[in-house]
Parts: sequence; structure tokens; C-alpha cells
Amino acid sequence: MSIITLLDALVEELNLAEEKFFNDPKDFYALETSVKSSSEAFAAKFLSLTLSEINSKIENDGWRQGKY
Repeated sequence: MSIITLLDALVEELNLAEEKFFNDPKDFYALETSVKSSSEAFAAKFLSLTLSEINSKIENDGWRQGKY
């Protein structure tokens, strides 16, 4: 999974939240919670992706080969 895939999913979720808000502008709380949960999910996936990539780089490093 790439950062582009993560950003596409985030933008899609934000657009959906915005659309729902425009259909019911009185429900700002739903917009707020949707944006918050979408942002937190993006951040968690991004951190997971970044840590997985650095783990692979450490594991495949020539100096650590066979010691990892």
C-alpha cells in the first residue's frame, strides 16, 4: 500500500462526510466525528506503512544480514 492509496482513501472519506453534511447541515457533530475518525485512521495506516518499510530496510541492510 502506498501513500497515494492512503491519501485517495482519506479524500474519499472526507468527500463522503462533506456530502452528508451538505445534505443535513444541522448535524455538524457527525461531520466533526467523521473527519476525526478518517484522519486518525489515515495517521494509523501511514505510521504502520512507514514502520513496516523501515523494518524491511533494517532487515535487508547488508551489515545486519544474518544478524537480524
